[in-house]
Amino acid sequence: MLGSATPDLESMHNAVRGRFRMAQLPERIGGTLPPVEIVDMRGVPQPEGFSTELSRALDQTLAAGEQAILYYNRRGFARLWQCCDCGHVVECPSCDIGLTYHLRPRRLLCHYCDHTRDVPQACPECGADDFLPSGGGTEKVELNLQARFPEARILRLDHDTTRRRGSHQDILAAFARQEADILVGTQMVAKGHHFPGVSLVGVLAADHGLGLPDFRASERSFQLLTQVAGRAGRTGQGRAIFQTYQPDNPVIQAAAAHDYQAFLEAELPMRKALGYPPFQRLTRLALSGKRCGEVEAAAADLAEALRRELGPRGMGVLGPAPAVFPRLNDRYRFQILVKGTFDPAKRTWLAGCLASFREAYKKVDVLHDMDPLAVY
Repeated sequence: MLGSATPDLESMHNAVRGRFRMAQLPERIGGTLPPVEIVDMRGVPQPEGFSTELSRALDQTLAAGEQAILYYNRRGFARLWQCCDCGHVVECPSCDIGLTYHLRPRRLLCHYCDHTRDVPQACPECGADDFLPSGGGTEKVELNLQARFPEARILRLDHDTTRRRGSHQDILAAFARQEADILVGTQMVAKGHHFPGVSLVGVLAADHGLGLPDFRASERSFQLLTQVAGRAGRTGQGRAIFQTYQPDNPVIQAAAAHDYQAFLEAELPMRKALGYPPFQRLTRLALSGKRCGEVEAAAADLAEALRRELGPRGMGVLGPAPAVFPRLNDRYRFQILVKGTFDPAKRTWLAGCLASFREAYKKVDVLHDMDPLAVY
């Protein structure tokens, strides 16, 4: 049995085609879904991250003795630590990704390999000592809230505050007991929680997930926005506010209307036109190794073998291409995507192909993932 307020498109497609039996709840049990206000952030400088509408709503919520949840799916204080003179960004030496600045402790951290270092006193490129913490995160949101609402009791729920065993449940339990007025968090705050005192949900950047290089980015954004908005008004009147630079985006519009059908009607035609699930199966082959040139050459050879064998059988091969994060943990990464269904004969051929590949390229790892949940 599968159950969800926002089922994935593959499951819904199977239900529509009669492969699954579907039972629906047309309305929220015990109340109505909260109205959602979309706030256009374009051309409105907000250094604290809170629009006028959200600040006013927080004032009203706190004055009424009610609770609020603020969702921002990025941890830390600043996404990048950048030199103001030459623009150099301090990166992870193992991942070629900008390090995130964390105020407590005052360190730079890689969120992919956990490399950490002290904050540099001088730019390694030009020697200047003027740095700009660029972007934001939940730690910065918490600090800005404390400055804007000094009387409010604030909790933060993210990977950094839940490292200690049991701390995740401790934070949620304290908020459920109404020992805090505002809960700030990443996607940990979005799913499955029942907080009777919450009357306001604020999404600080509703469009953050839409730009991810993954065909499921719109689906995941719709699911998260719908789920986090649903934390408001579970036992009474509630409301939600979506701050966004893309107010007309169909995903944001559908999530604000709690309209799953509208999302389906916008998303499925694009999936069908591009040949992505649920209309075709997808297989991802991920290659990695210590030497970039060797991995790139191996990926090119594997892609050519796949095209030569599978192309005439009606399957499509995309790539090879560098992965979205081309280097993680000192390993260079390329990927190949195959569109189409592997029947038993094709699976047998693929197993043999990969065995030969591993024999020829002993220093290159290859993993294949059929029906991957992510392609980056």
